[in-house]
Amino acid sequence: MNEDGSHGFTLTELAVVIAILGVLMVILMPSLSGSLRLARRAICKSNLRQLGSAFQAAAQRRDGDLEAMAYPDPARFPSIPYNIVPHDRLFVCPEDAPGQAALPAGLKYRACWQGYYTLEFADGATAPNGQVCCRSRRGQDERGSYTEFVFEENFNQEIGCDFMDRRPPEQRIGDHSDRDGLFRIYDSIPGRGRVLRLHYYTCPIDNQAWLYDQGLFEPSGRLYGHAGEEIELGSMYSSYGINARIHRHQVAPGAIVLLDYERGADDEGFVADPDSPDIASRLRLSARHLGRLNVLLADQSVRTVRPEDISPAANAGAWSP
Repeated sequence: MNEDGSHGFTLTELAVVIAILGVLMVILMPSLSGSLRLARRAICKSNLRQLGSAFQAAAQRRDGDLEAMAYPDPARFPSIPYNIVPHDRLFVCPEDAPGQAALPAGLKYRACWQGYYTLEFADGATAPNGQVCCRSRRGQDERGSYTEFVFEENFNQEIGCDFMDRRPPEQRIGDHSDRDGLFRIYDSIPGRGRVLRLHYYTCPIDNQAWLYDQGLFEPSGRLYGHAGEEIELGSMYSSYGINARIHRHQVAPGAIVLLDYERGADDEGFVADPDSPDIASRLRLSARHLGRLNVLLADQSVRTVRPEDISPAANAGAWSP
């Protein structure tokens, strides 16, 4: 009893109150968890709807005299439509935690020394004639963390191709250094997503850089005189798979365009292939929204469906344009 005659809580009463609160939390947690998952499903549906709008916006653009496809070649997703969407978070389902995105497979370097040779941005890549090579390493500067690639044309197997070459000019091969071109791909710059920077370029031969057969820095892909320039790559990761058969203007309204798709660790690209032998199991893995998955259809609607409803074995028409 307090001095004014009022009673405070006893230890027993506090224990009872805490126990009651604990029981209420146990009762409410499943409901709260379900509500959060429903909210994430709604965000995922919104992502798909906005990506569908971006596809349609891309179709209004013209490349020369040819109008762009409403739905790109599946190998070019998510490169298209990354440059149309407001931010690259649209490519990632809120149920997904992708970690560091893989480098875009469509990013290539074209060297024109003794003919054209094309190399992927991949560590240790070497042209067939042994005259062009690529090396990579990780680093960080004031812009953020990056993967760095260096290309050298005129090298031989004895000297090789090295980032840290400090040989004086008289020890180099002719007029060439061991760093004709040095690129940095930043993991993520706020507001810009992934960014490719032509950090350094000294080769007198005007080589080129391409992303999915589109020249970077200018239409021809020329590099000479473009050192220090940057290109936004957008999100090169996506939680969504594009239907392998969708790559044209007119498709059936009920045909699948994109879906929230769980890919295997060995998958290349972001393609949902109805002819894959494991498509049924992959769709079951994709059902992470309370046992269902979100699907964007060609009529621009987004539906939440059971995996068995869109299994090619049961619904082949959904996958046919």
